Amino acid sequence: MPRVIQYNIHGDNIVECARVFEYVLAGLGKDVEGVVGPLESVTCPVYIVSVASADRRFQFFPGYGQARWNQDVLGYVKRSGGRLREAADAIITTITDGTEKPLAAIEFCGAIPAGNQAWQRNGRAFSFARAGIPYFFVAELGGFELTSERERKSERMPNPAVPFSFFSMTHYHNSVCLPVYEANPGARVETIERYNPIYGKAEFLEFLRLAILGGAANATASALGKKCLALVELLADGRKRQDGLTGAQWRNAEEAVKKGATLPEYLLHHAPIRWSKTAYIKDLTVSARAFMTLGSSESFGLTSSSLPLSFVPKARRAEFSRKAKAIYPDMLPAFQEWLAQGEVHLAIAWVMGFKPRGDDARPDRGLPPLARMLIGGKTELLTFVYGPAPVSHWNSLATNPVALAQSNGLWESVMAVSDGILVDASSKPRTTPRGYQKSHWGDALNEEQVPLLVHPLVLSLGEQDVDTALHVVFEALGADIAFEGMCNPPGGDWSGISFRWSPELPEHRWLTLPRVSAEGAKRPDHVFALFGHGTRTICLCIESKERANALDNQIGPRLVRYTEALFGTSPSIFREQASNPWGIYENPWSSSPVLFLSAGAYLANAGDPFRGLDENTALDIQIGVIFLDGGRRCELHLRGDSPEGKKLVKYLCSLNKWSDFATVVDANS
Repeated sequence: MPRVIQYNIHGDNIVECARVFEYVLAGLGKDVEGVVGPLESVTCPVYIVSVASADRRFQFFPGYGQARWNQDVLGYVKRSGGRLREAADAIITTITDGTEKPLAAIEFCGAIPAGNQAWQRNGRAFSFARAGIPYFFVAELGGFELTSERERKSERMPNPAVPFSFFSMTHYHNSVCLPVYEANPGARVETIERYNPIYGKAEFLEFLRLAILGGAANATASALGKKCLALVELLADGRKRQDGLTGAQWRNAEEAVKKGATLPEYLLHHAPIRWSKTAYIKDLTVSARAFMTLGSSESFGLTSSSLPLSFVPKARRAEFSRKAKAIYPDMLPAFQEWLAQGEVHLAIAWVMGFKPRGDDARPDRGLPPLARMLIGGKTELLTFVYGPAPVSHWNSLATNPVALAQSNGLWESVMAVSDGILVDASSKPRTTPRGYQKSHWGDALNEEQVPLLVHPLVLSLGEQDVDTALHVVFEALGADIAFEGMCNPPGGDWSGISFRWSPELPEHRWLTLPRVSAEGAKRPDHVFALFGHGTRTICLCIESKERANALDNQIGPRLVRYTEALFGTSPSIFREQASNPWGIYENPWSSSPVLFLSAGAYLANAGDPFRGLDENTALDIQIGVIFLDGGRRCELHLRGDSPEGKKLVKYLCSLNKWSDFATVVDANS
């Protein structure tokens, strides 16, 4: 019997688990002698990878959460020094002597990594690197924004400060915190050629190979770090509007940081950048506008004049504090005294944070971590929050900041990295303080090492598991029966839909999906191409919910309308097989015949699988999912509600390729 080494892949959902597993297999490459799976469980599938030295057993844990598993891996990361309960798309762990040890955390950015999208996930990078867990941000360069007619609008690139923050975080914490850039499948040839030297997929795969096989990966990480810095220079020199450092200045900043200087120190003496802050939100207070004017006159840009990050040199802090007190007479003396201390530079993160209705401006939660990753621990950070947070937030910040951080990701992000918080919003009660120092929320930063071992037993089954079951059981049918063109469980990536008109024909893919492609349309959660039934390929569009009564009235035609309208437009890219590179689709487009059918899938009751279902969903097929044996097995109760739906149900139930832990029942029989 070969030796078996166990690994877990914790993921935001089943898609991220499967995607990381594909990267692991690609990294192991020729060392792989065989792959068997899915095995053992429909909610936590297992795959056995045979390598010469041992069998590697990978088990998937789709979905994070304290209510979902016996232990929360994200809580483990936070307690181990991460400070933030931020979820990477996937975390690979190895099991030794009954405990799990994280090997790597991976984030995939399906959105174009530009604008505030570029730093939205910086909190995750900060948290994992601070906990000593290698973190990789896998993103694409050269993607285009699209018009409403799905025509190319503009090519978008990240601000150079974002990849530089990964380098500086790696340096400050002696960890691995690095971006891995690839060419966007729809990128221009000129863009691919320009950035070809910095693409890091090969090094990333090698890191995974070494992490799995137990080899030293320092040299690989170092190579990725060099590509990260090379990208910073390329991005800086390629900007149409020069609002920050040049490529040469970034290179000098790198050398300064390596020698022990802080980034603000280098900027102050070698590249001071004029900076100004404007805001256009409704109900911006007069005092907030005045403080922004003060920041514009007394601080320099933290690498750029356009980023909402600046810094006040230590020699100016006393004057800055005096003028801030004139704007905010209610500022407590202790806070003003801290603001005035002149021992270190003061960086400022200017965070709107909240939209007009009080909900989070999600990308802003990455801004304070971006600032901290750039400045390290030798510069203090003030976060200025001026958006209209709910009144309850201001009250909780004053009386119970730890509870506020636990319940809200943006405030957790602010408290995790800031030395002080200054607030100014029209919704802030007069009775709450103006400024806070880190000692006010210090308990939120407590760290505690707790051994980790997550059991493959879902404590509370839900929509996540319905999606996992659909993915796993259709995968078991094989490529000659089913092709998965989209799987969008909670937290999933809906950046593209693929489709094949037969197993032998090319895969076509539509990128940068609209939320709605036609009037009265709804983007599906799953899209499958099904072969072997009738004269036309089936395009099965599925809406998944936790319960049947959550399906909307007339949802079926809306799912079909979305996909039908999308397929009526030209695809973005195509490839012959999964192993082939993508090519831009430039030929005239005419969609081949396809039969569109809709389905709803949900957790079902054993006594009545379709109880609570609205009879006006107008779906072709109902899929009631019943989990058995603690979620290890399932029954799919299929009911056709239209003539074509009944035919497809009969065909699916006649197949003998379903996995060992899934039983399919024809409810029409």
